[in-house]
Amino acid sequence: MKLTSFSIKRPVTIFMAIITVLMFGVVSFFKLNVDMLPSFNLPMLMVMTQYHGAGPEEIESLVTEPFEGILLTTSNVENINSVSSEGSSMIMLEFQDGTDMDFASIEVREKIDMVKGMLPSGASSPTIIKMNPNMMPIMNLGISMEGKDISNLSTWANNVLTPALKRVDGVATVDLMGASSDEVRIVLNPDKLASFGINSAQLINLIRSENLNTPGGTIKEGDLNILVRASNQFKSIEDIENIFIPTQSGDVVKLKDVADVKLAPKGKASFSKINGKDSLILSVQKESTANTVKLSKAINNELNKLKKSNKDLEITPIFDQAEFINLSLNAVKTNAIIGAILAILVLLFFLKDLKTTLIMAISIPISVIATFVSIYFANMTLNMISLGGMALGIGMLVDNSIVVIENISRLKKLGLSSTDAAIQGTKEVASAITASTLTTICVFLPIVFVEGIAATIFKEMALTVTFALVCSLLVAFTLVPLLASRLITDESFNKENKFVNKLKVKYTNVLEWALMNKLLVGGILVLSIILGGVSLTATGIEFFPTSDQGIVYVDAILPKGTNSQVVNDTGEYVIKKVGKIKDVETTTLSVSESSSTASIMLVLKDSKERDNSDVEIANLVRKKVKDIPGVDIKVNSSGGMMSTGQSAPISITISGHELKTLEKISNKVVEKVSTVKGAIDVKVANEKNAQEIKVVVDKEKAAKYGVTSQMVSQVINQNLQSSTVSSFTVEGKTYDVSIYSDDTSNPTLYNLENINIITQTGQKVPLSQIASLERGEGYHSINRTNQNRSMTISANINGRSLGEVVNDMKEELKDYKLPNGYSISFGGEVAQMNEAFSSLLLALILSIALVYMVMAAQFESLLSPFIIMFTVPLAFVGALLALFIFDIPVSIPAMIGFVVLTGIIVNNGIVLVDLINRLKSEGKSTVDAILIAGPTRLQPILMTTLTTVLGLLPMALGIGEGAELQLPLAVTVTGGLIFSTVLTLVVVPVVYYTFDRIKTKMISK
Repeated sequence: MKLTSFSIKRPVTIFMAIITVLMFGVVSFFKLNVDMLPSFNLPMLMVMTQYHGAGPEEIESLVTEPFEGILLTTSNVENINSVSSEGSSMIMLEFQDGTDMDFASIEVREKIDMVKGMLPSGASSPTIIKMNPNMMPIMNLGISMEGKDISNLSTWANNVLTPALKRVDGVATVDLMGASSDEVRIVLNPDKLASFGINSAQLINLIRSENLNTPGGTIKEGDLNILVRASNQFKSIEDIENIFIPTQSGDVVKLKDVADVKLAPKGKASFSKINGKDSLILSVQKESTANTVKLSKAINNELNKLKKSNKDLEITPIFDQAEFINLSLNAVKTNAIIGAILAILVLLFFLKDLKTTLIMAISIPISVIATFVSIYFANMTLNMISLGGMALGIGMLVDNSIVVIENISRLKKLGLSSTDAAIQGTKEVASAITASTLTTICVFLPIVFVEGIAATIFKEMALTVTFALVCSLLVAFTLVPLLASRLITDESFNKENKFVNKLKVKYTNVLEWALMNKLLVGGILVLSIILGGVSLTATGIEFFPTSDQGIVYVDAILPKGTNSQVVNDTGEYVIKKVGKIKDVETTTLSVSESSSTASIMLVLKDSKERDNSDVEIANLVRKKVKDIPGVDIKVNSSGGMMSTGQSAPISITISGHELKTLEKISNKVVEKVSTVKGAIDVKVANEKNAQEIKVVVDKEKAAKYGVTSQMVSQVINQNLQSSTVSSFTVEGKTYDVSIYSDDTSNPTLYNLENINIITQTGQKVPLSQIASLERGEGYHSINRTNQNRSMTISANINGRSLGEVVNDMKEELKDYKLPNGYSISFGGEVAQMNEAFSSLLLALILSIALVYMVMAAQFESLLSPFIIMFTVPLAFVGALLALFIFDIPVSIPAMIGFVVLTGIIVNNGIVLVDLINRLKSEGKSTVDAILIAGPTRLQPILMTTLTTVLGLLPMALGIGEGAELQLPLAVTVTGGLIFSTVLTLVVVPVVYYTFDRIKTKMISK
């Protein structure tokens, strides 16, 4: 080869080129962002609309339905889901993969503008939110301070802590849960308002109009244009108290004459406790391009500065994504280094020479460091997938060098000089090792047909492995023959390995026996394939492997409308029951006043310090809290690598129209699927548990007083809910200005019945005179899927794979007859898994075809690659057996492992068949060519297989944090390689011999 000749003749040039690449690689490594997983875009948009005071059914008919109809006409929309709950409408749009979400959001805005005018007058302007994985916080911290209550702590946190953290480069948002703040509270006196003939709507408009700062134009003064601004903003509470209000009699009164104006604590939207102590919970979200690990370090540095200046400040770490990332990536790095060392030891065992071993091994560091350059310029990050791809390729990086050195050694023993042996030896195998590398790389080409999360993961691994293998191929063509020609002596080449020699003799005997017993070998082949099929049926299926991230989530859900203090007490009771579990390190309690749910997070001790996994602890928690009356408990471990930990893996959607029918079907489905082994926490997500009181207006009585239903609705809304009407800023601090009907924060049924409605004549009419009150129970939310009402059933799994549980659920439901117009579908991880598996199965089939075509082009034959392809089913059998033995379900990483295996496993067959063909072309008979080529290629085949297997061994053993993600892939490739290599050494020669005889007979005829 010209490249090899050039390398040997110009060693300084080659060394300078390598040093340049290494230099760029080191720089690239330190500039790469570090993250847990590859960054990926979610093709989803959310449209949020607020309409305070409206119930779920009103929200559905007045807000959600009009938007759904127009939004479904948006380009590339696949599904539309909505939730109509009290006071809000949330519509989720799912787009096709690859959709430009910037253009999609513009189109959605245009569609919304077309129907926005149809919204009720009290509804807010719709907000469009692009869904992004970076919306998840990277860090949660508990904040408390000795000597400060929550109100003072909140003031300090808002004025000092939050601004300090927001200044850290890379921080997007900082949120505080459990914080309280002050507001200007205007408490109206209904009697005084009535006596002056003032209604609250008039008052709200007046306050808003008195707090303005608007441009008025410009005036000319000489050569200058001077801006004129109408500025009448509130500067103090006294300014608000002294607002003048015109009365019906023509007089003017001040606001303080009809209302009490004061600075008071705002009602808390959330409460939080850490280890039973009132605290603030701080969560930090990062910018999309920020390095999670570096950002976490910068935030902790800033917190340490604050602790030095605030001695009483206590910070409790709850969750830091960077810690898990560091542990996981360090585990992958360690496994890769151990794998590289094991691969080098294999080389040393076979070669018995340190110089030769080091020449081969040099491919590993050079290829790895050079790969960092490619990763940097491909705009990728260092993550579990890219590093996993590198660890996967560690053992394969020496394969090309092994074949080159082996052939140089063979020619040197035949009497060629070191230089000639290096040039000729590399030239002879150049075609074979190029084909081997191409077959490994080409399996990644079908990535263009893979969609969703699987595509993102597949792409990063594909690019990493491809970069590394191309680098190793270039090293095998340049540096390896250069060093071999100058450093390896005749003594090194002539060293004999007695173990390998004995192995070659025994292998020759096995080959002779196999060629004599072809039918028996064929029977073993068929039996192996049957065994693989049995293993497939016995192996479970899941989306992604679960990963122990050391967190258990517990939600204590009470009926909608439950008093927040009761919710808080319930949460504390749950913590009391589960907080003493020995593996729990920290407990957090968060209560949202609007959701009637106590959210509890159990932060576990480091995995090395506890006896149980997060799944086992979650099961223990379920047992401890299962019998709390009136409380619905949901327990989830931190879950799969692609889940938030708080969403159930199984989601069953029942679609139709009538809510009562949907409820009946849902309850029946829950009853049926709850019997499935491995299904736990089976619940209807939107149960009918919201208490409500309907105000039914007697239109005849109301008409006598000149009162309309709209007037009644407005008055009720104004009396039962506070209204934020304005704001003002003093010394850099902004206060909301809110109006309350009276000084009670918890209006009762008596207050409701005695609300006075002011007629147009100024007469006061109690609500009880013109309306009746009906108590009932309604749905706290109404879900819709593609414009049909729906109910969702969620379920967790325990002790079985996702695929097994779902298949049994479908079996339970197959005979259940649904009413016309109603349907059942599986969503959640199930839908994602089915989509990903379909894409990867197509990619696998195309990969097999591409591997065959690359080999056909290399051999210029259709028969030789067909013979080699017999190794593929053997590899799949070995992979399935390995997964079955170690009880690992087939998942996305395992499927990627099958694709990768397709490209790796044929390499042994290529070098074997290539030499058989060459010996036959030199005049050898088929049997002689097989009996010579087999033992000759035995050592390089064993070396390449063992270096790859041992390179993956640490990953296959699941050592370290986050190893669960890499485990299925490593086991798949390792099992497939071991099983297939053993049988390939026998099956490929027998198949070759069989087809050669058939070909000879056909020619002779």
